Amino acid sequence: GQGVGGSINLVVKSDAALDATRLRVGSVLDEDGRPRALAHAAHGVVAGPWSTYLGGTVQPSRELRSKRSEIRGADGTLSEMRRGVEVRDGQNHAADARGAYRFENGGSVSAAVRYLRTARDTDVRERVTELSDEPPAQSVLDEREDEYQRTRTVELRATLPQAAGRSCSAVADATSVDARRDAALSQRDEIEDMRIEDERLELADRERRLDGRCNFQHEDGRSLMGLSYGQQRRSTQDRRTEFAEGVPADVSPFGGAYRLNERRTDAFVQHRWLAVEGLEFDAGLRLETTRRGSGDTDLRWLPNLHLRADIGAHSRMQLSIARTIRRPGFDQLTPFRQRDGDVFRVGNPRLRDETALGIDAGLKHAWTVQGIELDGNLFFRKIDYLIQDVAAGPDTRGPDNRGRGRAWGLEGSARYALDSWGMPAAGLSTQVALIDSSVRDPQTGEMRRFQGQSPYTIGLMIEQASAPQRLGWGLAASVQDDAEVALDDAIERVEYRIDLDAHLSAQLGPGTELRMSGRNLLDARTTETRLGFDAPRGVGSLETVEREREALGPSLVLSISHRIH
Repeated sequence: GQGVGGSINLVVKSDAALDATRLRVGSVLDEDGRPRALAHAAHGVVAGPWSTYLGGTVQPSRELRSKRSEIRGADGTLSEMRRGVEVRDGQNHAADARGAYRFENGGSVSAAVRYLRTARDTDVRERVTELSDEPPAQSVLDEREDEYQRTRTVELRATLPQAAGRSCSAVADATSVDARRDAALSQRDEIEDMRIEDERLELADRERRLDGRCNFQHEDGRSLMGLSYGQQRRSTQDRRTEFAEGVPADVSPFGGAYRLNERRTDAFVQHRWLAVEGLEFDAGLRLETTRRGSGDTDLRWLPNLHLRADIGAHSRMQLSIARTIRRPGFDQLTPFRQRDGDVFRVGNPRLRDETALGIDAGLKHAWTVQGIELDGNLFFRKIDYLIQDVAAGPDTRGPDNRGRGRAWGLEGSARYALDSWGMPAAGLSTQVALIDSSVRDPQTGEMRRFQGQSPYTIGLMIEQASAPQRLGWGLAASVQDDAEVALDDAIERVEYRIDLDAHLSAQLGPGTELRMSGRNLLDARTTETRLGFDAPRGVGSLETVEREREALGPSLVLSISHRIH
């Protein structure tokens, strides 16, 4: 039932039955030239009705960002300059174990255990020059964050076939997430070294889900019905201390502790039938009940209707109308004030779910001889209780339900096989999304676009699949238009630069591949311009113009993988 901003693309994946041993080792090389080792190993066995899988991965991550910012007055006078570097160093460890048994009658049972551990250090150092002072004053801001997160998941799954054309399945899983973040911000100048802020944030998320569904095949279609129950809880503690001239002051709200609890019970029924040859209908109804904390239970009826029609041998038209919902995440609901660069973010426990009525119309056509395939989708959404980023205090922002909105646009993709160009197993593809929206600005009363929404995004990819004794390669580029956020007393505009990734692979022998991939080869850059006003927007005059430029460095991954049968 979730999905508001546009069409929903679903990729359904089942656990792969690996009957071999797979090894991969390599190195990650970033802008600083320091290599970091990565490794992956997996072993799978399929023996009659039994299948087992065991895998593990060690993956380093590192990002180097350079930052430059300037603050000018309304007359263009430069008042402050900042130059800095942000370094993020991380390490991910993952393990996955699965086992399954398939009965002769088509039923199956399986169990899976997953573990993920992530640790990351972030260091930001900025040199600040205050030109408004005489003589200009210089200082250095040091910010350090140590983050740790551990995720554990257990899943049990069973499929029980009934009579011909009928089957029922059930899934039960439990996920626990424990995370911690320690942050410290200090400033030093020629005279003294001052602590500005210390913080420790700890959270524990627990999620349980039980889902059951039955599928009934008919002569002209099928029916599906199901029931699910889920519970998600968060316990979080935030101990943040700000220092004023070296004197600490505890500013953690709610005694530094907060709890969230959400319970959901959902039921659905869906029926698909073939009206005539080439014309298919799909209709259903979903009932969702949500209760957060000790509040009232929120009940939603979500109907949907879909039409699929074949137009000739190589064309298909799709039309659908559905009511959908988008729930706020727990980070948006937790009312803790968290630093985000030069500003703070705070959650809103009074947030309501977004609801939307959407219409989609799509057309897909293929020219098989020429190897061309086109796919287009028009969509429209009428949204209630729209969640927007708003000012929640001086230098503080957070989400809130602000009015109603509408969103519409066109999503299209094109794929072209390059066999006729002498490039077998090669293809060129592009994706384009044109999006527009409107919502009434509560500050000025005028209509504007949704917060942070780019009018267009474009992606282009060309790839040559590797054949035996041949090289494989690929290039992928993406670009998006500027996005804008309107706050009570400021307007922020973000400009994006083109992003380019590439990879090159070579088959060294049966089951052995050498691969090199590059990410962010053009040093993706963003420029954020903030127009600050001396009073609420629409009333006040322009006071400051702050422009910040940020660049992320490239990274290369060189690896060799081998598969042992």
